[in-house]
Amino acid sequence: MPFTLCKQTNSFMRKMTFIVVASLITTFSAWAQQPAGTFAVTPKVGFSLSDFSGKMALAIGYAIDRSTPISEPQMVENNHTPLVGAVGFNDRKSKMGPFVGLEVQYQITPVFGISLGTFYTQQGAKYKTKGFEVNGTDGVMLRINDDINVNLHGISIPLLANAYIWKGLSLKAGIQPEFFLSKKVDADVTLSYDGTTIHAYPNFNDDFKSFALSIPVGIAYEYRNFVADLRYSFGVTDVNDVKDIGKNSFSDTAHNRVLSFTLGYQFLW
Repeated sequence: MPFTLCKQTNSFMRKMTFIVVASLITTFSAWAQQPAGTFAVTPKVGFSLSDFSGKMALAIGYAIDRSTPISEPQMVENNHTPLVGAVGFNDRKSKMGPFVGLEVQYQITPVFGISLGTFYTQQGAKYKTKGFEVNGTDGVMLRINDDINVNLHGISIPLLANAYIWKGLSLKAGIQPEFFLSKKVDADVTLSYDGTTIHAYPNFNDDFKSFALSIPVGIAYEYRNFVADLRYSFGVTDVNDVKDIGKNSFSDTAHNRVLSFTLGYQFLW
């Protein structure tokens, strides 16, 4: 009799396990936005908030040839000892930029899909330098008239795995190569020495690398053909290409950090 009871119990548990598994499969299939084997092309438009990890130093330096008036910015081309100075900044805030592109998704199963996208992005950061002024012991006055902006214009190519966890709701993760086509650090600087004042607009194009790799993770919700997508991308490669400034007081590496939000419309076939 005890043997019979155990056998009946095991049979009952197997039936219940089968029912639960079948129910889960049916439920997940019902949650999927699109059936397996379908493609979705989704143009998306939105914005991003970007910054750098760690202490991403930014320095402005000057060199003044005292043998000639500083009527305009110039290189030192003779043997006269120039006045040389530099000031560094690390106090920064997130920078907003556009995030626009196209994504193609293939639904492998009712629950899982894979997507490949191409997006134009504007990354970087904004340094809190507006109104900064310093008077050096050499008689040079340097003033920064506005916040310094780091603008990294580029193309991001996210390759993502998508898992649907509820009706139209999916989680995303993958890898994202980033290619920066334009690297600009814009600053408005006033430089005064020996009764002469000039405005300079330094642009440090070579302080940042042209390629980066990020790991994007996110969540999206699909309602009919509309898609709302929220992602956070954290860089895994160094974007700092400065070789000789700030290495003693600032970290040697910096990585992109980007939070993006987009809205899109799916075209299905």
